[in-house]
Amino acid sequence: MFDTVNQKAYLMFISQCDCCFVPALSFDGSGNFLITITDCQRQARLNIMSIFALGKESALLILKVACLMFGTEGDVGLDTTMIHGLGSSISAIMVNGQKFYVDQMIYQMQSFVG
Repeated sequence: MFDTVNQKAYLMFISQCDCCFVPALSFDGSGNFLITITDCQRQARLNIMSIFALGKESALLILKVACLMFGTEGDVGLDTTMIHGLGSSISAIMVNGQKFYVDQMIYQMQSFVG
Protein backbone atom coordinates (compact mmCIF):
# COMPACT_ATOMS: atom_id res chain seq x y z
CA MET A 1 0.00 0.00 0.00
CA PHE A 2 2.86 2.42 0.80
CA ASP A 3 4.41 1.90 -2.63
CA THR A 4 1.09 2.69 -4.32
CA VAL A 5 0.68 5.92 -2.32
CA ASN A 6 4.26 6.92 -3.21
CA GLN A 7 3.71 6.22 -6.92
CA LYS A 8 0.44 8.18 -7.02
CA ALA A 9 2.04 11.14 -5.23
CA TYR A 10 4.93 11.10 -7.72
CA LEU A 11 2.52 11.06 -10.68
CA MET A 12 0.52 13.96 -9.26
CA PHE A 13 3.65 16.06 -8.70
CA ILE A 14 4.99 15.57 -12.24
CA SER A 15 1.62 16.12 -13.92
CA GLN A 16 0.22 19.04 -11.87
CA CYS A 17 2.34 22.19 -11.68
CA ASP A 18 0.17 23.63 -8.91
CA CYS A 19 0.42 20.65 -6.56
CA CYS A 20 1.87 21.61 -3.13
CA PHE A 21 1.15 18.36 -1.29
CA VAL A 22 -0.76 15.13 -1.86
CA PRO A 23 -3.13 13.80 0.80
CA ALA A 24 -3.89 10.07 0.61
CA LEU A 25 -6.42 8.06 2.54
CA SER A 26 -5.76 4.29 2.50
CA PHE A 27 -8.03 1.48 3.67
CA ASP A 28 -6.79 -2.06 4.34
CA GLY A 29 -10.09 -3.94 3.99
CA SER A 30 -10.49 -4.79 7.67
CA GLY A 31 -11.81 -1.44 8.85
CA ASN A 32 -8.44 0.24 9.34
CA PHE A 33 -7.32 3.37 7.57
CA LEU A 34 -4.16 5.42 7.24
CA ILE A 35 -3.66 9.06 6.29
CA THR A 36 -0.48 9.99 4.40
CA ILE A 37 0.53 13.53 3.42
CA THR A 38 3.37 13.85 0.88
CA ASP A 39 5.06 17.05 -0.24
CA CYS A 40 8.21 17.58 -2.31
CA GLN A 41 10.51 17.13 0.69
CA ARG A 42 8.92 14.69 3.11
CA GLN A 43 6.10 12.34 3.94
CA ALA A 44 4.03 12.15 7.12
CA ARG A 45 1.82 9.23 8.12
CA LEU A 46 -0.65 9.07 10.97
CA ASN A 47 -0.89 5.85 12.95
CA ILE A 48 -3.26 3.25 11.58
CA MET A 49 -6.73 3.80 13.01
CA SER A 50 -9.91 1.76 12.95
CA ILE A 51 -13.10 3.27 11.56
CA PHE A 52 -14.92 1.23 14.21
CA ALA A 53 -12.94 2.67 17.13
CA LEU A 54 -14.99 4.41 19.77
CA GLY A 55 -14.14 7.71 21.30
CA LYS A 56 -14.07 11.41 20.71
CA GLU A 57 -10.60 11.48 19.08
CA SER A 58 -11.60 8.96 16.41
CA ALA A 59 -14.77 10.86 15.57
CA LEU A 60 -12.90 14.17 15.33
CA LEU A 61 -10.30 12.64 13.01
CA ILE A 62 -13.01 11.37 10.66
CA LEU A 63 -14.54 14.86 10.59
CA LYS A 64 -11.13 16.32 9.72
CA VAL A 65 -10.80 13.83 6.86
CA ALA A 66 -14.13 15.19 5.55
CA CYS A 67 -12.14 18.34 4.77
CA LEU A 68 -10.73 16.42 1.78
CA MET A 69 -14.25 16.23 0.36
CA PHE A 70 -15.57 19.69 1.22
CA GLY A 71 -12.45 21.81 1.72
CA THR A 72 -11.02 24.52 -0.46
CA GLU A 73 -8.41 23.95 -3.17
CA GLY A 74 -5.66 24.88 -0.71
CA ASP A 75 -6.96 22.29 1.79
CA VAL A 76 -6.40 19.46 -0.69
CA GLY A 77 -2.92 20.52 -1.77
CA LEU A 78 -3.34 22.88 -4.72
CA ASP A 79 -1.40 26.15 -4.88
CA THR A 80 -4.06 28.86 -4.86
CA THR A 81 -1.66 31.48 -6.25
CA MET A 82 -1.66 29.75 -9.64
CA ILE A 83 -4.50 30.54 -12.04
CA HIS A 84 -5.57 27.97 -14.63
CA GLY A 85 -6.12 28.81 -18.27
CA LEU A 86 -7.51 26.48 -20.90
CA GLY A 87 -7.19 22.85 -19.96
CA SER A 88 -4.76 22.22 -17.14
CA SER A 89 -2.16 24.83 -18.11
CA ILE A 90 -1.20 27.63 -15.73
CA SER A 91 -1.98 31.02 -17.29
CA ALA A 92 -0.97 33.36 -14.43
CA ILE A 93 0.60 33.42 -10.98
CA MET A 94 -0.40 35.80 -8.19
CA VAL A 95 2.47 37.26 -6.11
CA ASN A 96 1.67 39.78 -3.35
CA GLY A 97 -1.63 40.67 -5.04
CA GLN A 98 -0.04 41.25 -8.45
CA LYS A 99 -0.82 38.97 -11.39
CA PHE A 100 2.04 37.74 -13.59
CA TYR A 101 1.09 36.06 -16.86
CA VAL A 102 2.86 32.88 -17.96
CA ASP A 103 4.12 32.87 -21.56
CA GLN A 104 5.59 29.37 -21.57
CA MET A 105 6.93 26.74 -19.21
CA ILE A 106 10.71 26.84 -19.20
CA TYR A 107 11.54 23.78 -17.11
CA GLN A 108 9.81 21.09 -15.08
CA MET A 109 11.76 18.48 -13.13
CA GLN A 110 10.58 14.94 -13.90
CA SER A 111 11.88 13.33 -10.71
CA PHE A 112 12.09 13.74 -6.96
CA VAL A 113 15.42 14.70 -5.50
CA GLY A 114 16.27 13.85 -1.93
